[in-house]
Amino acid sequence: MQNINDFNDVVEWVGVYNLWSGDLLELEDEFKDQLCYQWLRLNPEWLDDIFPHTVSRDFGIVLDLTYRVGIFADCDGDELATLFKLYAIVGDDQSYWSEALEDFRPYLDKKGFVEGVKEQIYLYLETRLREEVQEAFDCNLLSASAGANLH
Repeated sequence: MQNINDFNDVVEWVGVYNLWSGDLLELEDEFKDQLCYQWLRLNPEWLDDIFPHTVSRDFGIVLDLTYRVGIFADCDGDELATLFKLYAIVGDDQSYWSEALEDFRPYLDKKGFVEGVKEQIYLYLETRLREEVQEAFDCNLLSASAGANLH
């Protein structure tokens, strides 16, 4: 999965391994996570709404850590909470707040923090991402049917 760099490729990959109609709501969480991650990678302007402003210099690292990508693949989740705490030291009242996550300070030290963050990100992106996924799915399906002379 890490070699796929285009959102349409991710949608196509999910479709191949999980026969579905293209509706994001039908997917299991692992597929939703992969689509959220890849869409945010390709649309970094949304990261301002996803994570607190205190980590803005390192949005890419925080995103990779949240979704356990690359060098963070073996992380257990505590690292994300620790990172937010470190950045909050030099932050302000908004160090534990973002549009997507809202005030996450009460959940920072709870088990399952990273899963909760991913769920909040998904819920924040759901409407937009659902449209993007369906459009990419339909485009891939149309391309595949045209190549197979199935029109």
